[in-house]
Amino acid sequence: MDISFAQEDLAFRDEVRTFFDEQFDDELVSRLKSEDFKEAIVDWQQRLFKKGWIAANWPVEYGGTGWTPTQKYIYESERSARGIPGVIPFGIGMVGPMIYQFGTPEQKRNFCLAFSIARYGGVRVTPSPARVPILHHSRPRPSWTETTMS
Repeated sequence: MDISFAQEDLAFRDEVRTFFDEQFDDELVSRLKSEDFKEAIVDWQQRLFKKGWIAANWPVEYGGTGWTPTQKYIYESERSARGIPGVIPFGIGMVGPMIYQFGTPEQKRNFCLAFSIARYGGVRVTPSPARVPILHHSRPRPSWTETTMS
């Protein structure tokens, strides 16, 4: 059995390495170790979003990458080997998949792509008077204000 990477996977690995070299720079690493770490995490996730890599496991139609299992393995191996933080799991890993899998067409249209935006660092779910969750995301920094739908 040949378990070596195909040429396209090696090219993808090079792309991942180049992206990490350029985008996970010393300035960002320094901020992650400071009191500014929350904003630095949001900044990192914005960089992933701009590259199209914020929601690796999502379906393409909702903002996912369309990566193969091998590409996901390569990305995660390179990320973890460098000590780069993963995406904060609440919105991307938990809430978003529930909406794209079980939500109404309107919820999917309104919220799924919003969750794949890296600015979701301040996402919060708050109950409205009608008990319908309202999803908030901050621009450009997290905001923890609570609102309700009227």
